Amino acid sequence: MPRGYKITPNFDTLSKTINVLGSELGDVIKNQAGAKYFKIVEDIRLNSKKYRQTNNNKYLDSIFKTLQSLEPNEIYIITKAFTIFFYLSNIAEQVFREHTLKNSNISINKKTNNELIFMPVFTAHPTESSRQSTLKKIYKIAEIIENNNSNSMSEINSLITQLWYTREVRSTKPNPIDEVKSLIYYLDILYKDDVVFVSYSEDHGKFKSTTSIARANLDRKELKFDNIFVAQPPIKSGYHFGSRLAVKDEFLFASVGERGQGMIAQDPTQHPGSIIRIKLDGNIPKDNPKFIDKKDWLPEIFQIGVRNPQGLTVSPFDKKVYASNHGAKGGDWFGEIKKSENYGWKILGWGGTNYSGTKIGPKWMPGYTKAIKYWVPSIATSAITIYKGNEFKEWNGQALVTSLKDMSLRKLDFSDSKNVREEIVFQNQIGRIRDIQVHPVNGKIYFLGQDGLWLMEKN
Repeated sequence: MPRGYKITPNFDTLSKTINVLGSELGDVIKNQAGAKYFKIVEDIRLNSKKYRQTNNNKYLDSIFKTLQSLEPNEIYIITKAFTIFFYLSNIAEQVFREHTLKNSNISINKKTNNELIFMPVFTAHPTESSRQSTLKKIYKIAEIIENNNSNSMSEINSLITQLWYTREVRSTKPNPIDEVKSLIYYLDILYKDDVVFVSYSEDHGKFKSTTSIARANLDRKELKFDNIFVAQPPIKSGYHFGSRLAVKDEFLFASVGERGQGMIAQDPTQHPGSIIRIKLDGNIPKDNPKFIDKKDWLPEIFQIGVRNPQGLTVSPFDKKVYASNHGAKGGDWFGEIKKSENYGWKILGWGGTNYSGTKIGPKWMPGYTKAIKYWVPSIATSAITIYKGNEFKEWNGQALVTSLKDMSLRKLDFSDSKNVREEIVFQNQIGRIRDIQVHPVNGKIYFLGQDGLWLMEKN
């Protein structure tokens, strides 16, 4: 584990390599978490080592005493430190194992990063993209070790620092470059009539990325995707991509986040902060706003003024498109998507404030689209659907809104827009909820929670 001194880089042996990686991790812990937590990690490591050598329970008791004195957030830091060390140790062992096999003339089939298959998941802050990000960094470290490149220690330190942040729910934001570098976030996936659509964050080089949409004809052996939409311009930011997909008739609707750029959502000559509508083959509908009453809008844009829409669905009853959207510090909402209109971000604050506490603007004012339901404080709205099914017949026509921070399922009866009735169906049962789907035959409800797939049905 991390040493209290600097080790001269040397990847000649496995033990030396692990020592070097541990030393770099130690520096990262001190820089990112502080000397206090480095000392705790080092004390636990040393007591663990002594226990293995002597089998004396006093060292084990010392570890338990240390852990019992920590707060939950401190235990999380310690757990993360050891988890990253195990990542680094395992990849070092793999490199040397494969090196030994090669020298022994044993045939091996090395699985490279490019050969790994990453299945897209429905997620606003994707755990699968986090796994992909982790693997990419680990494989890059493996490449440096394999080439015995002791001149790349600064790069290893940078990669370990990025690993430190990859899975963290942050109270402070790291450098956007750390977020964007070498990442692809799968944002949403949709299947319709033997065609698969996927929205994702696309790397455009120089640390810039954008929200893109691709489609592929269903082939169970191989999906060959072609882009049908690329949001312009690419932006140096790792935040607020959106993006959800919904099909209505021959049209594909998609939400495009404003990438943390605020007033860009009021600029219809740029895609971020808008709802777009294109045909299923990527062509532009000739009745989009640009061709009717908004001559200066980009041809794909259907509505402007959104921030970070995390839910999008078409009602099976009134055939309207509905969305959920993240506000800042307060101001989440559920509302209808309306052609040629403007939800007002960042002129309006929807009831919320900036994270600093400073004011943004009014909750709503005439001239802007008014949401059906606002949440202050925020619940971190996620996927939504308008329920239709037999399992919960009494819910037909009502909106089901999932949340991340609030970890709840909320039911909205919005048949009377002046008297929207809200019910919390459950909360804190399955963690952060990332997607919701209603079975088309039996009406049972599936959720993608932070730890797996869940089914809700009547007893």
